[in-house]
Amino acid sequence: MTAINLRSISESWKNTASFFRTKPEYALLVVGFFLLYAPLALRASQGLIYEAYNYAFDLDVSRFAEGLGGVSDPDGVKHPYISLLRPLALPFQAVGFGWRGAAALTASAAGAATIAFALGFLRTIGLGRIDAVLLACFFGVSAAQMTNGFLPESYVFSSLGLTAAWLWAARRVKSGVVAHPLSPTPAVFLFGVTVTNILQAGLIEAAVRFSAHRVSRAFLFSMIRWGLIATIASLLLAALANLGPALNALDDPAGAVKKLLWAQTKGPTESLAQLLGVVFFMSVAAPAPTEVVLEDGKTILDYRTFVFSPLGWPALVVWIGLLAESARDWWKKRQEDIDWIRVGLVLALAFNIVFHLKYQFRGSIFLYVGHWSFALFALASYGGLSIAEWPDRLRAMVRAGAGLAVIGLGTANYLQSWRVASAFG
Repeated sequence: MTAINLRSISESWKNTASFFRTKPEYALLVVGFFLLYAPLALRASQGLIYEAYNYAFDLDVSRFAEGLGGVSDPDGVKHPYISLLRPLALPFQAVGFGWRGAAALTASAAGAATIAFALGFLRTIGLGRIDAVLLACFFGVSAAQMTNGFLPESYVFSSLGLTAAWLWAARRVKSGVVAHPLSPTPAVFLFGVTVTNILQAGLIEAAVRFSAHRVSRAFLFSMIRWGLIATIASLLLAALANLGPALNALDDPAGAVKKLLWAQTKGPTESLAQLLGVVFFMSVAAPAPTEVVLEDGKTILDYRTFVFSPLGWPALVVWIGLLAESARDWWKKRQEDIDWIRVGLVLALAFNIVFHLKYQFRGSIFLYVGHWSFALFALASYGGLSIAEWPDRLRAMVRAGAGLAVIGLGTANYLQSWRVASAFG
């Protein structure tokens, strides 16, 4: 048995080494984006963002950073697996970083790993290497992903989990082997990071299974079975991860209900127009940070106005063009077999828009960006498949323009992110 295990481990290492030797772009993107996000993360870790709630985008960075760094052991109502993510920070602590630096770099590592999963998705749906790398870089320098990469909160892990889940879904559909015994795993992870994301996991799984079964008794029974397994496993793991609070809830049900009510969002909500603006535009290009004074007198920074930098506007033009080409490609292929991954992405994006019409926190919308950013980006990326069919010369011009857009957008968003990271000491 030991020999078999050793042989299996050896084969796994050989396969991994072969993968990175033949596809070095994955490792290069992870390292490159980690080095891009890390200075922002370390700068933010030096200020008040890590000492009190809400300073940046109304996020609870201090609570998550303390949980990741091992300073405290928070009990998560909406994010029950915080304590289980703590080992991710240990390598950074082992090389000498304090809890702040370790938590900051953990967020940067998770954000960088997300780009590799995004690249894998793009390659799976059929994009060539160059186009896939360009689009993955566009995603990596977007306002959504850059913010996730320097602030340790639940949303960077939500984005990581959702991107990985969509990648696995696309690979299962492409292979034609949709049934898998570990299919509830993404739902369990996503539930633990943010409990409502188990609904998105259900949409992803439904898209995969629908590609094989359509509306049938087999589809319904398989989804019910999947939902029961995912829910039971999620709740059991959440209870084990929060054993003390779980036992306290049994002793004091009234107190547990009060805690749940406290965890609900509060304050005014923004309009549909503002929500759509944040989803489709601010997720890509970071506007000038807006100072918002809270009811307790604290001034926070948030992305709320459509005041983009001169470098951000050209990238938004490219982005709108990509969205339009994606929509044109879908219309062109309307008579072909339905791409259920694409349908699932549309439903996931629509779910987030409807859900966040009411689920906002004091008018802050951008803080939830990690829940929809990849679905939006993935949908737009289908435009790249259409562009790949254009004449060579025109395609080369588009690639050059996209490369310049990545540089311009990355510069603009980095400068805005640095303003936020350095604003509080």
